[in-house]
Amino acid sequence: MDISIVEEIPDIIDLGNLMRERMLELRTSYEHPYLVMLYESSRISRPIFGVISPGANFNIATVRGHILDPLDPNTNYFNYTKVKYPVRGLCHLTNHNCPKKHTQLIRFDKISAAFVL
Repeated sequence: MDISIVEEIPDIIDLGNLMRERMLELRTSYEHPYLVMLYESSRISRPIFGVISPGANFNIATVRGHILDPLDPNTNYFNYTKVKYPVRGLCHLTNHNCPKKHTQLIRFDKISAAFVL
C-alpha cells in the first residue's frame, strides 16, 4: 500500500465543481439511477438522500433529482440512513398534479457524496 503525505490542505474546496464533475462522470458511464447524499443545514444531523436519474437535467449550479423522505421523519440521529423509496414510482414531469414523487432542484454544493445503487 502506498501512503502519500499531504503537505498542504487547500483553504477552499469547490464542492460544487467537484460534485458536478463526479456526477457527470456517473451520468456518462453508468446507465442506472444513482444516490446522492445531501447536506441541508446544521440543524439536520441525519443524512438526506436523493436519487438522480441518468437523464437528469444538469444546469450550471443545479441538477434535477428526487429527494427521498426518511423512514422515520422524527429522527435526527446522525447515523440514520433509512429512506422511503416510493412504491408507486417517481414522476419526472414538472408543473402537474399527480400522487407520485416529483423532482426538485438540488444544488451541487449541497451534495457531499454520489454513489451508485
